[in-house]
Amino acid sequence: MSTLYLNDPLGLKETTLSNMLISNPAELLKCSADFLCKYFVHCDTTSLYFAQNLSTHLAQILSIIKIQRSNISRFYISDHEINWIKKMLEIPQYQPDATHSNYHDNDPIDCPTFDVKVFPFNESEWIAEEYDDPTIFFISHVSRLTGELNDIAALFKLIKSKNPQSIFIVDGSQSIGATRPIELKDSCDVYLGISSKFIGAEPHLGLAFISDQFFQEYVQDRDNYPIFNVEKYQKDIYSLAVNLRNPIYLSDYSVYIENLKKYAVEKVNMLDRNILYVPTNQAPQFLTLNFGSADHNKKFIEFAKNQKIIVSDNTGWSIVKPDIPLVRIGLSVRITEKDIDRLVEIIDKYIKI
Repeated sequence: MSTLYLNDPLGLKETTLSNMLISNPAELLKCSADFLCKYFVHCDTTSLYFAQNLSTHLAQILSIIKIQRSNISRFYISDHEINWIKKMLEIPQYQPDATHSNYHDNDPIDCPTFDVKVFPFNESEWIAEEYDDPTIFFISHVSRLTGELNDIAALFKLIKSKNPQSIFIVDGSQSIGATRPIELKDSCDVYLGISSKFIGAEPHLGLAFISDQFFQEYVQDRDNYPIFNVEKYQKDIYSLAVNLRNPIYLSDYSVYIENLKKYAVEKVNMLDRNILYVPTNQAPQFLTLNFGSADHNKKFIEFAKNQKIIVSDNTGWSIVKPDIPLVRIGLSVRITEKDIDRLVEIIDKYIKI
């Protein structure tokens, strides 16, 4: 999801990373891991693994599951997930076509295939209650289409109560660094994320927080998890470390984003209450607008781009097309009220055309 790029408070530009070398990237990565496990996903630092992207982590984890439990062949994925993840699970040797790595070649991804079933994002609890056989469930913490927030702790409890051998994997790429911290042991078996999106690191790394129970049953030894090439991904490591230095993270960053959302909602509603789309239980880091149709939304996106504001829509990449086409704006610790004021000015200009 694109976020509002109006300023660069940390001075982090891709050009500054062009040919750099870090004296000790492994130590820098360790410091970032400590920070991520303290402020974003509460767990021991040894529970966190790095990879080139989220898809790589998913393939590695599923390969480990297949080795230990070959009887698990069914994979349930919500319809709000990215379509290439579904293809990766169904098509042997399929390589994802969008990994956001913009300066180096990605290593090939080798993922075992599964019997994939798609269920509606908003019917997650029904799916968990309906099936008793060992199953892998994959769902986003926050929907990339609508910004709706899942109660992953409740889902995790429900899934395990139906069958303790079922596995719950959460895609936290739309939430990590923006929503309130989660307790890993109470929320899922594996929590995946990336260092871009709301954290803001570009290029990005894949993050995998693996629960103690899943580690003991499946991974068993850290050496069984593929080694991350620290030297190859120095730029990504540096970018992550710099973005985590934002001082708001040391306070209650989730409250900062919640207050920013309230401010934005108030400002947009003053222009036109019909533009703002706020579904029940929408995560605070999502601001979603609807200008009446997908075409009108795209025209606004282009208009905003010409005003040097980059936002996106929700019509691409997902398994299903959204019921309601929306303009998506990500609210992160890099955004200020002045940025929101600027956005509102652009909206006001557009609706007056």
